[in-house]
Amino acid sequence: MNVLKIVSAALCGILTCIGGGKSAAAAEHTPVGLKDTTFLPQKSGDLVPAAAEDGLYGYKTPQGTWAVPPRFAAANPFTDDGGAWVYVSRGYGRIDTKGEWIVPPEITQIGYMGVNGLIEAKIKDKWGFIDPKGRWIIPPKFDYAYAFAPNGTARAEEKEKWGFIDSKGEWIIPPRFDRADDFMDGGAALVGVEGKLGFIDIRGEWITPPKFGDVGDFNADGTARAEEGENGVLSTPKVNG
Repeated sequence: MNVLKIVSAALCGILTCIGGGKSAAAAEHTPVGLKDTTFLPQKSGDLVPAAAEDGLYGYKTPQGTWAVPPRFAAANPFTDDGGAWVYVSRGYGRIDTKGEWIVPPEITQIGYMGVNGLIEAKIKDKWGFIDPKGRWIIPPKFDYAYAFAPNGTARAEEKEKWGFIDSKGEWIIPPRFDRADDFMDGGAALVGVEGKLGFIDIRGEWITPPKFGDVGDFNADGTARAEEGENGVLSTPKVNG
């Protein structure tokens, strides 16, 4: 096993991943707690979430009386638009101050908010993107999807292949990879094909052909350790931006 360093201006900086730095192939979406789904400014005063003796949540007035009876597994504070995220057995949804559904509880999983303000969300077996109010901006049509990265693209999966989409949900780079990581500051993305890893640019063209068995996270000095070949030869590939 050969371990080498990749040094390049095009790959400079630390790999930044909205989803916690994990690769698309290995990372898993974990339903976030409702404290993490307060995407809008919280509204001060008025109704506040409270738990009943049976563990269910509702909303009380400042005087301590129930305004919205406890019937939720979890509840968020109301936001400035008068809505609150709650969770029931069917999924996540939003209610108004009367306890009526603004967004039906059909969202089974909520992920992270991207740099463009869109949030990865799942309904049934498909992923799409909602805004902070729960409105579908990109319909749930992907087998898997990750939050939008700083360069304005998001990784998405279709028929077990990964590609990159824009904020309208259109393919910028069609799904043809077995693995895909977010684009880095230098404009390169690590992708995998047939068990090998390489780097592509925003056009989907190869910067470094897929020849690595593994590539580690990038350090602050713009280097990463990678495995190549079986002869133990050390090399430093040249990458053109």
